[in-house]
Amino acid sequence: MNMEFLGLSASKIVRLFCISMLVCQVTIGQIKVTDNIESWKFNRQVEKSVEVRHIVDSICNAYSTITFFVRNNEILDSVEYSRDLPQFLKSAFSHALPLYKNANWKTILPKSQTIRDYEIIQPFVYDFYAKQCNDTVSESQMKDMLSVDIKRGNNKISKFLLIPVDIKIYYSGY
Repeated sequence: MNMEFLGLSASKIVRLFCISMLVCQVTIGQIKVTDNIESWKFNRQVEKSVEVRHIVDSICNAYSTITFFVRNNEILDSVEYSRDLPQFLKSAFSHALPLYKNANWKTILPKSQTIRDYEIIQPFVYDFYAKQCNDTVSESQMKDMLSVDIKRGNNKISKFLLIPVDIKIYYSGY
């Protein structure tokens, strides 16, 4: 049986569900989890626009959250990565930045309509399926890192959690 919803694999749906449950348990009321058709469509656009032009085969997994700052209903040019994301992944993700700048946040984040200042938290997961991987990041480690990332920063500003951008690359030299 093929478990897909809007082009998402079963593992991605499970990952999103686990992250959503964690967020609800940790920070009820302070963070708003975004899960609607518009956010799923936006997520697909972002994943298609991320261009991994070269692969560093010593890096099999990477995880970070990328925070976008919205002030006076305008998304700022600066973004913040929660941990050391390798430069080749920052470069790959930079192709998606115009999508965030030009997105219709009122449809993606309907609860943001009455808020002028907020933060958008974008989980970013990179998986390179190679012959050998020594740096794997487990689901529980990702949930722990996300929990820490959500608690960072100004707790007086509303935060919106987007669906994780999940980039998978498969090694074809087997």
